[in-house]
Amino acid sequence: MLLAFGSWLALLLAVYPPAGRADSVVVFNEIMYHPAANERALEWIELHNQNAVDVDLSDWSLSDGISFVFPEGTRIQGGGYLVVAIDPTTLMAQAGIGNVLGPFAGRLSNGGEAINLCDNNQRLMDRVEYGTDGQWPAGADGSGASLAKKHPNLASRPAESWTVSGQVGGTPGRSNLPPATESGVVLNELSGASAASFWIELINRGEAPMDLGAMEIVRSGDASPVCVCPSHVLAGGATVVLTQAELGFGAAEGDRVFLFDPGRRLLLDAVTVRAAGRGRFPDGAGSWMYPATPTPSRPNAVAL
Repeated sequence: MLLAFGSWLALLLAVYPPAGRADSVVVFNEIMYHPAANERALEWIELHNQNAVDVDLSDWSLSDGISFVFPEGTRIQGGGYLVVAIDPTTLMAQAGIGNVLGPFAGRLSNGGEAINLCDNNQRLMDRVEYGTDGQWPAGADGSGASLAKKHPNLASRPAESWTVSGQVGGTPGRSNLPPATESGVVLNELSGASAASFWIELINRGEAPMDLGAMEIVRSGDASPVCVCPSHVLAGGATVVLTQAELGFGAAEGDRVFLFDPGRRLLLDAVTVRAAGRGRFPDGAGSWMYPATPTPSRPNAVAL
């Protein structure tokens, strides 16, 4: 039987989806794998239905890192979201939402995890294998913000599809809140764990002056030491360096440094400490690289 060109194209796209696109209409959209506190009750996963019509999830399942079978009659609305939590009652009370499924069995690893979504015939519909290194965002690892899709139509497997939720606590059951805008104060450079004294450089990458007053810099760890920034107006494009004495803490390799807004409602930026110092290149906007030499209060210099 001959197929028209359009039918062949549809078949090919079903077997070989375009690069960067999801290969299922129901996909992973947001993951809270490392809450800042109460981890045993606040881990959750959010699914998104890319289709315009409802999808019946009866006997679909989550597997690999965690285990859960969707009850008979479970439906996800067209364009909607569905959350599965380790403790639905606690999450619904904290986030003020309803219709949370669970509990799932197992735990979401803080060091990275694979999660499968399979239909009722055990056909793999979507898969994510998140991590904490490389292009996976450091901000989702213990700050209280979630791992969130940059756009709900992106494929789940590439790290480039994911970012960190701009809102602490994430956005379970609704569309993702994008991270901090291109303007504002962010981390720009920090010394390595091997340095004699730890320091952090902030930069205002916007044009308008910004007051650092009451912003919080938090280092991950059991004690979670916090530096509450004093009032200091930072001009557009300007930098300021905070020494270990001003921060009140040092850092070990593998620690994460989080920058929050006053009140710790939004995560502004995050970075993982390495043995050698790290800096953005270009300043304020580029990727984290390893400067040829430390440049506190000066433009970052990287030998490409």
